Amino acid sequence: ATGGGRPGGRPRAEMDIVWGGGAVGPGQFKRRCRVRVTADDGAMPVARAGRARVPAGVFQMGEGLRDGRPGERPVHNVFVSGFMMDVNEINREQWISVYGWALRNGYVLTQGGSSRAIGHPIHTVSWHDAVKWCNARSERDGLTPCYYIDSTKAPVYRTGVHELDNACVNWAAAGSRLPPEAEWGKAARGGLRGHALPW
Repeated sequence: ATGGGRPGGRPRAEMDIVWGGGAVGPGQFKRRCRVRVTADDGAMPVARAGRARVPAGVFQMGEGLRDGRPGERPVHNVFVSGFMMDVNEINREQWISVYGWALRNGYVLTQGGSSRAIGHPIHTVSWHDAVKWCNARSERDGLTPCYYIDSTKAPVYRTGVHELDNACVNWAAAGSRLPPEAEWGKAARGGLRGHALPW
């Protein structure tokens, strides 16, 4: 924005905003107008179909409402780096597609999961199978897996039951992974403050 001035008045801001090949300039907004501008430094890859970008920032984690559990209090500010998340929960069709690929490519998953119907969310799977499924989805899609058997990040987690800690996760990988509590909470709130969830 460039500052201008009017005799006897407040400085007037003039700006040109360019996106999608078009420009928005003076005369295209009413006198009282609110806009949100988000800067993109290009560090986060473009969201693939079915995923949304959740920008970095601080959000209020915890539950201050009457139904909050003691372990969810007090409400406190948490900074979360930007990430991408599937727009919808993984449904039966998506689970089966990756599950079949995984079994044909050296993965051992022990639970086929359940759901109400083909388009409904998958449930009744272990955390270990969900993590291996994420790795299989990543490899199937040509992305770097996130979960490894140990901190060397050499053997990809494909079989067995391993207790993983943060050192076993490649947090910078572009592959699929489960969201930690803070990421899920930030995404689920949808930017709202003082309310549990947007719905």
